[in-house]
Amino acid sequence: MADRLPSSRVPAYPKQRGPLDIDVAVIGGGLTDAWPLTPSRRLALTSFFSSRAGWVAAATGSSLGFISEEPGVSFADVEQGMGLRVARHAFSAWRRAALDFSALLRRLDVKCDLAACDAMAIATTPEQSMRLKREVKARRDAGLEAPLVTAHAVQADLAIASDGALREKGAALIDPYRACLGIAAAAAGRGAKIFERSPVRRTKFNRKSAMVVTEGGTLRTRFVIVATGAPTELFASLARHFWYRTNYLVLADRIPLKTRRLLGRRATILRDFAQPAHIARWVDDEQLMISGADQESPRSGIGKRRSFNALDS
Repeated sequence: MADRLPSSRVPAYPKQRGPLDIDVAVIGGGLTDAWPLTPSRRLALTSFFSSRAGWVAAATGSSLGFISEEPGVSFADVEQGMGLRVARHAFSAWRRAALDFSALLRRLDVKCDLAACDAMAIATTPEQSMRLKREVKARRDAGLEAPLVTAHAVQADLAIASDGALREKGAALIDPYRACLGIAAAAAGRGAKIFERSPVRRTKFNRKSAMVVTEGGTLRTRFVIVATGAPTELFASLARHFWYRTNYLVLADRIPLKTRRLLGRRATILRDFAQPAHIARWVDDEQLMISGADQESPRSGIGKRRSFNALDS
């Protein structure tokens, strides 16, 4: 997605220099890091944003741009592993966050091609069909919605043979690169301090404050928000709380119109019940973008770890 925006339209922010006193320090370089910079009743307007390699890391510029109301994991699996109460809370909180994020983009008038869309999780093999039935039962037993789509309806909508699907309501698509730039610009316009190419060398804490030491200066702050995507050598103690995966993203060449007409509705996001799952969306109504096929990443040195994807991009 990053190469869809001319470099002349990408804002430049200064490097951090000298000492600075701020309320909240946000360490990172992508869309997840920009979110806390948006003004709210609980977050002071003076914040700090640091990127190690420049504005918007590859994880944001090369992501699917899918705002899902679901966390990308099975409700049945979460319930089995953590209990019904936790599973219901997790899915409810994720849905609320997805709706809030879309609302934030609209409120700030961020130009990122935000568009509501349908989404389906389909089953195309007997094994996936079993997972689909298990998921529908688990959700309905928990009192959650589980809109089931018949195989005939999936065929008519997506031109794919399947054993049925779960429909997701309230999904949306964005250009994640533009969304990140837009949120950051809105935050800067409301008083946030944004720096780029200012790698953090170390952090120090005491009971009342924290010190963030960058390549060019220091920042004294009350709170530090770490949003680096994966724990770096600065936060080695966090590593045990993460599962490491390598996620793949493929953007196909433009598909001829005659072929596109055979591929069903292009306004629907497609996810399957494979483990790991695959997700597909259309870009500009002409190209297919496919993500998924997550694989285990080695933990050979925190500073050398490969990209980390939490649940879904």
